[in-house]
Amino acid sequence: MTKPTMLLTAILAELVIIHAIRSVDTIYPDTDAIPIHTLMLVLPPDTSVSATDVTRAALTQLWWITTDLASQTANVRLLDLLFAQRHWRPLVYTAARGLRPAVEQCSLDVVQWWYAKRAERQMWFADVKREWIVDLVGSSSVDRAGVLRMFKWYCEQVVSAAGRNVVHDEALLANAIVCGCKQRDRALLEYLDSVCGSAMELPANQNWTWSAVNAAAANQDLESVEWILSRIGSTGAQACNKRLIQELTRGVFASGSLEMVHWLQTTTLVFPVTGGTRLAGEIDLNDAVNGASIGGHLHLIRWAIQEQNLVKLDPATGKIPRYLTVIVDLDQVVKEMNPGFVAVLEWWTTAGNAARFGIQVTGTMASWTVRQPLLQGNVAFAEWWLVQSSVFHEYTNVEMVADAAVGGNVQMLDLLYHKAGSAFRYHFNEPEIVNLMTEHGQIKALEWWKANVKSPSLMSCFHPMSLAKAGHNGHVDVLDWWKKQYDRLGQPLPLMPPEVLQHPSTMGQLDVLDWWKANVPDAVAQIDRLWQDMSPRVTKWWFKHGKAVRTAGADKSWILHAALHGNPIMLAFAFDANGIGPGIPRDAVHVDLVVRTACAHGHANVLEWLAQHSGLPFTFGTAAVFVAAVAPLLDASWNVIEWWAGRVKEGDKRCMVDMKELERKFQLIPKGVEVWPQLLKYLE
Repeated sequence: MTKPTMLLTAILAELVIIHAIRSVDTIYPDTDAIPIHTLMLVLPPDTSVSATDVTRAALTQLWWITTDLASQTANVRLLDLLFAQRHWRPLVYTAARGLRPAVEQCSLDVVQWWYAKRAERQMWFADVKREWIVDLVGSSSVDRAGVLRMFKWYCEQVVSAAGRNVVHDEALLANAIVCGCKQRDRALLEYLDSVCGSAMELPANQNWTWSAVNAAAANQDLESVEWILSRIGSTGAQACNKRLIQELTRGVFASGSLEMVHWLQTTTLVFPVTGGTRLAGEIDLNDAVNGASIGGHLHLIRWAIQEQNLVKLDPATGKIPRYLTVIVDLDQVVKEMNPGFVAVLEWWTTAGNAARFGIQVTGTMASWTVRQPLLQGNVAFAEWWLVQSSVFHEYTNVEMVADAAVGGNVQMLDLLYHKAGSAFRYHFNEPEIVNLMTEHGQIKALEWWKANVKSPSLMSCFHPMSLAKAGHNGHVDVLDWWKKQYDRLGQPLPLMPPEVLQHPSTMGQLDVLDWWKANVPDAVAQIDRLWQDMSPRVTKWWFKHGKAVRTAGADKSWILHAALHGNPIMLAFAFDANGIGPGIPRDAVHVDLVVRTACAHGHANVLEWLAQHSGLPFTFGTAAVFVAAVAPLLDASWNVIEWWAGRVKEGDKRCMVDMKELERKFQLIPKGVEVWPQLLKYLE
């Protein structure tokens, strides 16, 4: 009896894929083509990465499955499959949309795949950027073991390759230490120790050192606190130790842990390098109270003041001694929004405890300070704010109503409309409020308005442009809701501006476009031009459903748009839509402009496609080399120059330039003399 196998035979798998491809409407690839993608990945190993007609056809059909997409989904096998088919289907990749997501997801195997292809001169892109690694190290949403692997790789492969060490890259080192303390990532701090060794002295006069010790203390991470303090170097005056103690104290009280407070009370801290010390029991009341307030820990504020553990109150007045100055910054309390922060605000202000104990509270409460808790729908904070708004005038009433509308917080809207008085109710007369609800798809808030606000009426506030922004955000449900309101009145929707279709088109919101076609077909039929910022699948949607678009033909600006965004598949589609191919005069498609656009933005993959697959009269002349070499001055990369140099070394006559003329061009621009030697290195 033959043992069954879990693998499809190559012939059967190919037949299934052919049938699946023929059954898929590629306008909706995200759902309809998932089975094809799955089938491609279960092909027998000996054929899954080979250049068979079927896999080639599948990848040609599945134009949205790009190198970037495979990188985003951490699928190295799919990357191999795409790479094997690159001669029939050009690779579509950009560092921003493919490499960066791989870094953000800690997909080290994907990042290494990219670098391996670059080493083979099959792909061209700039190095992983330091800020990507900094963002990753500070992220709380990824696996810390993965973060450490990616950080190690970056230090060893990118930083070291540039002839540097992480200890000499203060920005990277600082962020790694601060984030390591915030995330309680001991493994990261230990790695820094192993790499930097005795060379790592933390400066006592830098904000980031203070932030690190504060974060470690707030996280109740004594080990990291001691790690930092033992490495304080001689950089900065000894007086800076005072600031370190201040941040340490604030962090300890922000932790909310009485155990941490007792540790601080009983520990003498010594700074080995500077010789500074802090004796046990020396706790500054101002730092303690501010730290506890920021942390939202009312019990520690009471412990310090009411229970007189850090201060002896004047028996006659019940206030702190006059020689002490304690100023609590309420702005910082609101900015941090730690659990319990509203109770702290109320204790200091509404309950009158600041005046009772002789403590000053300050805070401008500017709009950007108070806006965040209101946007998050914190009704308790809103109630506190309504009492305090007579003191703090920065945040206007209309902004408060608008933020409640954007957040769709019905409880907040109800509070402002029914309980906050006429000063707030007046702002519900603004049509902008209804339109904000519409733009953000807040149907419950619209229903609340309809039930509570009688004047002005809901319908009189409506503006068609709000549907454009709702479409931008993909809120099909709010489009349905407004149509039903007009249906109940027996009226059609008002005349719609083209923006209601432009916004969803540029954002790839096919569901929204489908809604307009089904409900207001005339709006779709009248569009006779397309917009540049559209994906290939949206473009295909318009050619299928837009009658006037089909008649007018494709906009030539698509070609430049494809070059601008490094998408040779879209470039091929734009050429095909315009009837461009071999034998077409180069002036008809502005090939030189396409080349220069790709050069300026570092898209070597577009140039490779033009050179190998377009069939157009491609040349890479002096002007193109000049643009590509100047681009790094504008924060682009050298990858196009690397691509060009490789072509020159291979003897590609289309890429030969007059070097004397090119050198003359560089002598005419600032920093051109610096760039020229760097360019020549690529030709060595």
